Amino acid sequence: MQKTEKADLNSVFNNRLLIPDYQRAYSWKTKQVRQFFEDLEYAVTNNFEESTEKYHYFGTVVFEDKQRKYTNGGYSVKEYDIVDGQQRLITVSIFARVLIDIITTMEENKRLDTTKINTTEIKKDITELFINKSGMNRLEPEDISKDAYKTIVIHGET
Repeated sequence: MQKTEKADLNSVFNNRLLIPDYQRAYSWKTKQVRQFFEDLEYAVTNNFEESTEKYHYFGTVVFEDKQRKYTNGGYSVKEYDIVDGQQRLITVSIFARVLIDIITTMEENKRLDTTKINTTEIKKDITELFINKSGMNRLEPEDISKDAYKTIVIHGET
């Protein structure tokens, strides 16, 4: 039996998400990324305004429960294969990496007052939620894009 439920990004990424090698490689183009950002802008705008709407539909993501846990350094989470929605979740993690890179660049160029904004903590929170926590990658592609994903998103190299 399948179970359907609403979930926020925090609860989705609070697992180890595996993208099986039978899934297609990341292939979003400008059109899909633009729609993603329009959805993100709508969600942020509605949550910051005094709205009764607490959720925004970001699309369907389908998981297969692997019925096992991943443990690393005392940190343990459930593992899921992503059956559908991998393009969207990869885009979320790329966006998280870009946010970290922008914050870092603004720090280096003295464009952020780090005495008022704890950028180290913000970058740590973004990393742990969407990219890697306790040595565990939140999202793990198994296809040919695996090396590129790890280089760019996990390690922040370009």
